[in-house]
Amino acid sequence: MKQTNERLCALAQKGDAVALDSLIENNKSFIGKVANDLFRSMNLAQSGLNLDTDDLRQAGNMGLWKAVPKFDAARHEVPDLCGSCHPQRHDGHGSGCLYCF
Repeated sequence: MKQTNERLCALAQKGDAVALDSLIENNKSFIGKVANDLFRSMNLAQSGLNLDTDDLRQAGNMGLWKAVPKFDAARHEVPDLCGSCHPQRHDGHGSGCLYCF
């Protein structure tokens, strides 16, 4: 059974390296989508900054890694909005809906 991001985060906060790896793995598609969207919307290919989507994905992974110790599940309840807004597209595994972002 796949664990929720909140549960994996709680385990990672207690030092579980496997949970941290799983949390990052579970969010790769979301991080990749955000990286691709930023790359296109900011026209980074033409910016001369020598950035590509792999750089943005890595920055997203590092951002998630750095955010884990700061996450407080009691204060940051994450409702499952994707099941209600796109039930026909929701895959049901609870990791979020790319159609919502």
